[in-house]
Amino acid sequence: MSLGKHILSYGAFNAINAAVPFLLMPVLTVRLSPQDYGVLSLAQLLITLALPLVLINTHGLFVIERTRLSGKELAGLVSAMVWLPVAGCAAITMIFWAAHGALAALFKLPDTWVVMIPVFCLVQSVPTLVPVIFQGRQQAVHYGAFKTALSILNLGLSILFVISLAMGWEGRLWGIFWANVVFTAVGLLTLRREGLLILGLFRQQTLSALRFGLPLIPHSVSGILLAMSDRIFLANIAGPGEAGVYSVAYQIASGVGIIMTSINQAWAPHLFGCLNKDPGTEEKRTIVRRTYRIISCMAGIAIVYAVIMYAAYDFLIGPAFHSGKVLALILAGAFCLQGAYYMVTNYIYYVRKTHVLSGITTSCLIASAIGNVALIPLAGSYGAAAVMLAVWLAMFVLTWIFAARLFPMPWLPSRLAGRGDRR
Repeated sequence: MSLGKHILSYGAFNAINAAVPFLLMPVLTVRLSPQDYGVLSLAQLLITLALPLVLINTHGLFVIERTRLSGKELAGLVSAMVWLPVAGCAAITMIFWAAHGALAALFKLPDTWVVMIPVFCLVQSVPTLVPVIFQGRQQAVHYGAFKTALSILNLGLSILFVISLAMGWEGRLWGIFWANVVFTAVGLLTLRREGLLILGLFRQQTLSALRFGLPLIPHSVSGILLAMSDRIFLANIAGPGEAGVYSVAYQIASGVGIIMTSINQAWAPHLFGCLNKDPGTEEKRTIVRRTYRIISCMAGIAIVYAVIMYAAYDFLIGPAFHSGKVLALILAGAFCLQGAYYMVTNYIYYVRKTHVLSGITTSCLIASAIGNVALIPLAGSYGAAAVMLAVWLAMFVLTWIFAARLFPMPWLPSRLAGRGDRR
């Protein structure tokens, strides 16, 4: 399958997966108040924040190592990726138990929910790993079938708990939980059938996974906070209601991010495959040209999406949230910059200098926190959106600079044309 067809396939399947929160938007924005929606978004933020701590960020290594390892070595690596999150869950549960009071106050959640968060993360481990394996193998149809079935069950259970059982914002979380429990079982059976889940301790593969994943934890946590801490600041400075309106705008604008992710999911295995062949100067120029074309397409797609989103915004959500329409436009621009960031961060993953990403993301997180504290009291949600836009621009530029140093490519026009290339 060609790169273009892969992009379309991942885009279609990710759109189906992303349709769950979009289809639930009319239900949640009518059934929940802005305050309740704000609490739900903060609960989901804490789950997302704890996820890399439990999963230990090992899954992405499969895409890089797929063409390097033998069958048994690859099975050992996948098996290590299955059991390592169990250890991660145990460790994070103890930390959350010790700090549950402070976390409950910060995230505006009941204490019992804080303690359960690591378990919510653990049940997402295998359903996260299996699609990554299909992506690494470039099996877009298998990827889509798994993700789509999970999304349909997620949607059905969420509607059941929120509407039929009237469980409020908690019903949405229980829908996510039980859907992932079912697909953990499905995923384990799939891995066993594919010969990728075997018994035994694979010391070398486990250490390799830890060496790849542990340095990424600061990057992942910082990245999540970078993308989502604006809601924490809004909830604590402007109130949960303001955070709820902002969260809906963010959710609508995140469609751009889903498209950007789909493009990168198709591009990354192709890129790593090309780099594993030790490309020469002309091959590198071809890769760079394709990268520039992809980034240009990303920008065009984001503009079209933003226009459609603005026109349809009032029809998608409840009236109490209509004030976030302009916010969604700003956030769509931030997601477009995130897509450009993906195009250059792949090179840092490839050379496994993941600590560099942690440094960049942590620095930008600090800048984001300063910006939110300064601008939210002055401009409310618009201040938070402006900070997000500026920070993702900085992330893209800084990552591009470091990627160019760690894995030189002919990024400049003169080198792209073949002049002054010393490599």
